[in-house]
Amino acid sequence: MATVRTVNCPKCGESVDTFKNPKPTVIEMENGIVLIHRKNEPKVWAVPAGFVDYGEPL
Repeated sequence: MATVRTVNCPKCGESVDTFKNPKPTVIEMENGIVLIHRKNEPKVWAVPAGFVDYGEPL
């Protein structure tokens, strides 16, 4: 359920699709936040990431 809006370029008039992007989220738990240790380089701790469509429930 992506939110897409088509607008025209003010310079050339070409139609361009724009998307409403989600905001970054951090999962908080009782004892801290959720982190993952990356399997691939760089092998560091990171916040888990993925994609959720705008308006999609988690």
